[in-house]
Amino acid sequence: MSTPTAADATEIGTASAAHTISRLDAQIGDLTAQRDAAVATATDAATHVLTTLPMAPLIAPATVAAPWMVATRWDCPARGRFDQAESVGVLIGPRHVLTVAHFFDTTLPVPPAIQQNPDFTPFADRDRFIQVGAFTPGGGERYEIVDVITRSFDSTPTSIRPAEARNDIAIAVLDRPVPHAPIRRATTSAVVGDRVSLLGITPQISNARRLIQVDTCVIDRAAGGIQLGADEFCAANLPGPLQVGAGFSGGALVRPGEQGEDSELLGICSRGIGISPEVSPPVVIVDAVRAHGDVFGEALQA
Repeated sequence: MSTPTAADATEIGTASAAHTISRLDAQIGDLTAQRDAAVATATDAATHVLTTLPMAPLIAPATVAAPWMVATRWDCPARGRFDQAESVGVLIGPRHVLTVAHFFDTTLPVPPAIQQNPDFTPFADRDRFIQVGAFTPGGGERYEIVDVITRSFDSTPTSIRPAEARNDIAIAVLDRPVPHAPIRRATTSAVVGDRVSLLGITPQISNARRLIQVDTCVIDRAAGGIQLGADEFCAANLPGPLQVGAGFSGGALVRPGEQGEDSELLGICSRGIGISPEVSPPVVIVDAVRAHGDVFGEALQA
């Protein structure tokens, strides 16, 4: 019997490595095929949902009386930046503003292209405050945030939920009461087909912004594909280049009042979903009635 040589060992090692690489290539191919099939299914579902809407979303200056809509703004003295526009929140109590948790998450992944922009200020360096009564610098009244109540916000991307956020909801506690009545929270959750309005602020072409609204409707969760959390639902976005953007984060999705009644809060805007270039991405709303209704009572009692 011959004794194995170093050359034999090398040949065996090479064959083993080649087999491993081949097996991994096959697994990658299978996973890629599964991903592509899932994207295709989500795109088909979203296309069906978004082309059979009960109404066409429209954008217009805010027509509802919304003194409960406030601006979230920030300072960063180290960078010489003050009173910078961010987005919005909703007054739900004398000293309580409902907004999105991702504003306060210092570990939130930021795309490299944004990080490399010299004008970008990391979330951790932003000293946030609430502006009431106006959405542009110098207007309204400034309120400091003394506490933030969240619910274990999780935006960690995984292979199972690549862009799903969980519990993207936060309540900012202010340093003093606001002299405006808070919004009335709905007693029934949104359902598919509900006609609703989403309030936010105009894109940051300059630091001057104004409140606008999108009159839209609640749509089937299928439009969100695999990226929708259990505490979220979808609203239809605008077609074309003018769509709901970052200025709507934390914005109120409301059910308009009837016969003189005030609008009622259904949820807040968390993010958009990228499905395909051909499909207007739906807007993801965090449910403030069913999934997170208890956080209101807890915060207001505290």
